[in-house]
Amino acid sequence: MKSILASAAAAILLLAVWRHAVPGGAMFYQGIVAALMAAGLHRVWAARRSGVHATAPGRDMMLVFLLVYSFVFTVPTTVDRSYSVRMLNQVAGAAQGMTRDQLVTHFSVEFASAGAIDRRLREQAMSGTLVKTGDHWVLTPVGKLLTRAFATTCAVFACEVQ
Repeated sequence: MKSILASAAAAILLLAVWRHAVPGGAMFYQGIVAALMAAGLHRVWAARRSGVHATAPGRDMMLVFLLVYSFVFTVPTTVDRSYSVRMLNQVAGAAQGMTRDQLVTHFSVEFASAGAIDRRLREQAMSGTLVKTGDHWVLTPVGKLLTRAFATTCAVFACEVQ
């Protein structure tokens, strides 16, 4: 178990270093790559340790991957993507707090003009869910599948998607 935790910790450290080297990348996808790399390296390390390369445990690789995935998805990706986190940071930076109208202005004007929309379009194009056709962005088959999955998830868990 210690080796699994050590491999997961190494992947998280790798992701932190990678994010500082390439901060414009997509956090979630970089995290997935770091998790896959850690799982693969864990297999090599475990095989060398046990001396049996062909029978290195796939279960341990999966645990490494899932630990890193769980962390990446729930902590840095949420902080990086969450409007709620951004709202709390805005209010924290305002000595007197902010009115609702100030928050609306921040998100409708300042957030968008700071490149938030372009960043998300670029990330969705990288992930294969959107493609630009002329002046329009349209869903790819993967994007359509994903939106159906989101709708199903929201129906099951009573989400409030806006």
